[in-house]
Amino acid sequence: MQQIVNSKYYIKPNQGQSQDSSGFISSLGNSSSLKSLSLNYEKNNIGQLGSSSLFYSLKCLENLMTLVFKIDDNSISQKVGTEIVSTFPSLKKLQTLKIGLSNNNLDERCAGLIGLALKSLTHLTNLSLKLNFNEIGDDGLKSLNHSFTYCTNLQNLPLKIHISSKGLESFSFLKSCLNLCALKLNLLNNITENKGISQLGRDLATIKNLSSLSLKMNFDHIDEKSQVGFFPNLVDSNSLRILQFEIQIDQIRKNTEQSYKRGIQKIKKLIDYEYKDI
Repeated sequence: MQQIVNSKYYIKPNQGQSQDSSGFISSLGNSSSLKSLSLNYEKNNIGQLGSSSLFYSLKCLENLMTLVFKIDDNSISQKVGTEIVSTFPSLKKLQTLKIGLSNNNLDERCAGLIGLALKSLTHLTNLSLKLNFNEIGDDGLKSLNHSFTYCTNLQNLPLKIHISSKGLESFSFLKSCLNLCALKLNLLNNITENKGISQLGRDLATIKNLSSLSLKMNFDHIDEKSQVGFFPNLVDSNSLRILQFEIQIDQIRKNTEQSYKRGIQKIKKLIDYEYKDI
């Protein structure tokens, strides 16, 4: 009998924990040969019981190399962090992990537990986290960023999150990710202040092998001097070649657009950039 190595499962929104989905989750326990699994439970109100069943079944997939699971917009409590901590150490072969947990009831303790779980995934090369519209706070982000340093093979990191200016300071941990070459930060819907944006620019420039950077930010609460001053901090990057920059900005400060572009063009090895205000 041929073994299944790739599987995708999608539940339509508002279907809940149906009999079919419950049956699929329970069948994962007999699918140890799986190498790639994609699960989409967005907007389904699967609740704590549903997520518990899901993570329990994932523990058996010790040969899994790619895992995508989206449980955004569900009624999941902070307990999901504990479940992730108990599950991920069993998935030691994971190379690609994409997690969607946006708009759930997650706090900084939960983010800390997710960070703890990530430390066990030393073979990860691609990691994507969507944690926006939660309450993980600056300390939660700090725990997450610190965990990335244990993923020594990490090359690609997209991150979507809600934080304050203080939280931006924790990105300094990323300089320890020596293989990180592509970073996507979606920080829209965050209130960023002058000091935070300057620190972020300096920290991004210290990521030794970063060649591609995509950054989405809200500049509405940043004074003009700090806005323009963000880019000179990137000039010191010796590896950045591709830059995508999208900012949310009020009409009054759009006259600084040319200053942004001049700053971007001074980045030493940049060969391609895209700038948008939204």
